[in-house]
Amino acid sequence: MDDPILKTKHSLDFTLVSTDNQMKALLELDDKNLPYSFYNLVHVDDATCIAEAHKEVTKNSASGILIYRLISIRSQRVYWIQSSCRMFYKNGKPETIGLTHRLLT
Repeated sequence: MDDPILKTKHSLDFTLVSTDNQMKALLELDDKNLPYSFYNLVHVDDATCIAEAHKEVTKNSASGILIYRLISIRSQRVYWIQSSCRMFYKNGKPETIGLTHRLLT
């Protein structure tokens, strides 16, 4: 991968609404798949970790570093990912959640 930093944008319920092209390719997504539940991409054993980070970013505007697995849509390939979450505001109100990711595998 050219850029080691991958980015995704989520609605407040953590639905994936947009992503950079590298993340789209990795997860085998295209625009017709979006919006898509981010939780459906997360390995079942890591869902609690993501849910906790979702709560944390909602409460504190940011999360700590997460390490978890994502699963691609078509081939079901598993990737280890490191991510952090950040809340973005518009007119003082929460609008979206942005995640930055690093591929570990």
